[in-house]
Amino acid sequence: MKLLTPVLNQQKVLAIRRNHAVEHATINILSKQFPAKSISGYSDVNGFWLIGKIPAESVRQAVDEAIQRLGSGENSLAFHPNCGTNFVVMGSAAALASWIGMLGTGKKWSDKLDRLPLMMVFSTLALIFTQPVAHAVQAQITTAPSLGQYSLLRIEDVSRGDMQAYRVFTTTV
Repeated sequence: MKLLTPVLNQQKVLAIRRNHAVEHATINILSKQFPAKSISGYSDVNGFWLIGKIPAESVRQAVDEAIQRLGSGENSLAFHPNCGTNFVVMGSAAALASWIGMLGTGKKWSDKLDRLPLMMVFSTLALIFTQPVAHAVQAQITTAPSLGQYSLLRIEDVSRGDMQAYRVFTTTV
């Protein structure tokens, strides 16, 4: 981890990680208010996007609350079980497990098909055992719940047709 610290603390990378933490916290807050709604997000250096049919005022309140609660040390809000980080880590492990399961098979389809049950077991075990790894990657690498001097600049409604979305602009030092 020490090798990654200089990269993770570069200004732009740290801004993305902080925005990612606030994005997750905002989604966690909104998901409690609107449990039947699907909400997703995407973070970048300038802030984050929220996609979901949520009232604008609720988005503003949730972002403000997310910043306040993370600033008060409620770091668990920065993590989300449906984060893309989790899917990438767990999917990569499942793919690697499947590849390992195929080692030594012949070139015939029947040889490969015979290995399918083994690959299913390996992939399932990989998904189970990499859950804590995925959470650790999210906690240590892709989010930074310690916000420093972080503030909300503005929120723009960027909805198009039936797709409702918001662009949240932030600044961090």
